[in-house]
Amino acid sequence: MVGNNEYWQKRSLELENAAYKDSEQYKKDLEQLHKETLEQIQKDIAYWYLRFAKKNKITYAEAQRILNANELEEFHWTVQQYIKYGQSKILSDAWRKELENASIKVHVTRLESLQFQMQHHLEKEYAKRITDISHLLKSGLEDDIYKNAYEIEKGLNIGVDLHKYNESEIDDMLKKPWTTDGKVFSERLWGRKQQLVADLVEKDLPQALIRGESNNKIIERWAEKLESDRKAVERVVQTERAYVNSRAALESYKKLGVKKYQILATLDLKTSNICREMDHKGRNKDEPFFYLDEYKVGLTAPPFHCNCRTTTVPYFDDFTEDEKRASRNTETNGYKKVPADMTYDEWYKKYVKDNPKALIEERKIKNKSSDKKQYEKYKEILGDEAPKTFEDFRKMKYNDTNKYKALETKYNDSVVNNLLKEHNIELVDKISDKLYSVKNYRPDIKDMTQHAKDNLENKVDRSSMTTDKAKEFIDNAKLVIFDSQRKTIKFMAEDGYSVLNFDNILVTAVPQKWRNKYNKYLKED
Repeated sequence: MVGNNEYWQKRSLELENAAYKDSEQYKKDLEQLHKETLEQIQKDIAYWYLRFAKKNKITYAEAQRILNANELEEFHWTVQQYIKYGQSKILSDAWRKELENASIKVHVTRLESLQFQMQHHLEKEYAKRITDISHLLKSGLEDDIYKNAYEIEKGLNIGVDLHKYNESEIDDMLKKPWTTDGKVFSERLWGRKQQLVADLVEKDLPQALIRGESNNKIIERWAEKLESDRKAVERVVQTERAYVNSRAALESYKKLGVKKYQILATLDLKTSNICREMDHKGRNKDEPFFYLDEYKVGLTAPPFHCNCRTTTVPYFDDFTEDEKRASRNTETNGYKKVPADMTYDEWYKKYVKDNPKALIEERKIKNKSSDKKQYEKYKEILGDEAPKTFEDFRKMKYNDTNKYKALETKYNDSVVNNLLKEHNIELVDKISDKLYSVKNYRPDIKDMTQHAKDNLENKVDRSSMTTDKAKEFIDNAKLVIFDSQRKTIKFMAEDGYSVLNFDNILVTAVPQKWRNKYNKYLKED
């Protein structure tokens, strides 16, 4: 079985998929943990407002008042509970010290008490995150080493008494930084926690009270930021799990005497550009492999990026020409076999490049994240006029050009209308996709942009232009046009035009007659 390329590739992909499933399970656990934390934060903020607020609001001055005797007693009781938690769970040494210091405070403001509660929720969640991720990576690394070794033994048809790794050896492998920032995952996560505390607890909360925001508004903003943080942690977990899988492969290769390895990307449309380029890439054209002493994660071995699915396989010199590898069938979404030495680039040229259906599918995959953001904007602006679900929106976008174009136009027109209303400018008519006529008005020029100054000073054909002349164009304008692309307003007069932004700053002034495309609008007036 040594020279059976298909066997090695299948084995490697199966192990990579198993690692991916581990990450997916943790993401579900993380989501539940995050949900519980957010619920507790919501409960505590709402309770705090209920106790201290008038008409569901509280001033910054009220928040700065020292807790009374009863409130202070309650605060101390809460802190003692936190200390108890800190003794039974894995919290950072720094936060344990903070807990101990808080327990002996005599003067505590209402704001400080809430900040303390909020920080504890974040400290607790991150402590559990790190504990759970550590367990995931430790067990994953050990399992992957033995699984890799077992599959290699089968492929080489040999039996090896594999060294049993102890906990210390596994820990040492995981403690070694492999990313460009020189940090292990726990350092990276604690850094994220510290930034959250600074942004939300120390900065956002006091400012919200100064602005007199309601508890609902605070909670809504915190929920959004914490959700973004959760997704970032998910990406860290996915990438770290991929690293563990890659490190396990390396250890197995070392123990079983594998001398060369090959990079294997997944032959489907989800594969990133960097992994497409790394597929079958080796030392040179004649050596599509690397030697084991060249194994360096991120450079000559995966993961090459966040959520990387690329893996490695042992490379042997006796592979035959009829060897196969699996690829995704772009028509049926099932799998098909292609020559083992076919690179990703060759696969793409043969099965995707001239296939309209496959190209559309590739666009959908690449644009999923931006499409999601776009859909959320459309829902916000259009409400019930937008497609009911994200999937409905994507079906329309990629399969029904006319309907999507109409929806896009409706969205753009609504955005323009809202923007003009915000600046007290009345919409008259739509001229083109990006141009709208607005009610004629006569603003004063407050200043000039550097662009306008450069144009008026340095361009020969505009030597006659002054702010007075630019103001004449505005005062004598027969048509006023809003440019939605540039967010500017063009005042069209017979002998030239001026362009202002919403702040009435002159962007440019041009001494030229009406362009033909505007004549019909002038005549209609």
